[in-house]
Amino acid sequence: MLIYITAKRGEPTQIHPDPATVPVGDTVAWKLDYDGGSVTPKDPVELTVYFGRGSPFKWHAISVPANPNPSGHHEGTVEGGPTQETGDYKYGVRLSNARTKEPLSDDDPRLVVIATLR
Repeated sequence: MLIYITAKRGEPTQIHPDPATVPVGDTVAWKLDYDGGSVTPKDPVELTVYFGRGSPFKWHAISVPANPNPSGHHEGTVEGGPTQETGDYKYGVRLSNARTKEPLSDDDPRLVVIATLR
């Protein structure tokens, strides 16, 4: 499943779907499109996906830089891999300036991992 994260400087982050529901074993990735606008610094945006209390993956946090293109958009993808455990997980999606570490947004969507349908 591909989870889309769209954000525009100064506006709330949108995450679709939320909640996301996948069968255990399915691969999950998060794709970011951040519009920094014409006044954006040329620093990359760092996308971090993190799980605080339990994780359906073999990891608890993963980050990738999203470099700006000439139009001010930053794009990046976190490849989460296959889910390992069923459950209802509240997780974090943080956007920050990769150079200064200044936070841009921090949201808490849900990922629901269900048993494999037979």
